[in-house]
Amino acid sequence: ISLVFSDFTKCCKDTGFLMVIKCQKENKLLKECLTGYYSDPAFYEECKAEYLKTREEHRAAQGVPHQKHSTST
Repeated sequence: ISLVFSDFTKCCKDTGFLMVIKCQKENKLLKECLTGYYSDPAFYEECKAEYLKTREEHRAAQGVPHQKHSTST
């Protein structure tokens, strides 16, 4: 992904406002690459676990108590 991202970033920096027109190929490749990651269940779970861990660390640092979800109807 880093090579695809680098190519897209370089194209955008080099072309400025014309990136919408001139970087279509790089944009398409980046979208295809990211879609592959986003549709991978293992990658999704890895991102979810990392997010929840980071959120818990921030809450602990701020003194926010853990909130339990209620299922009231």
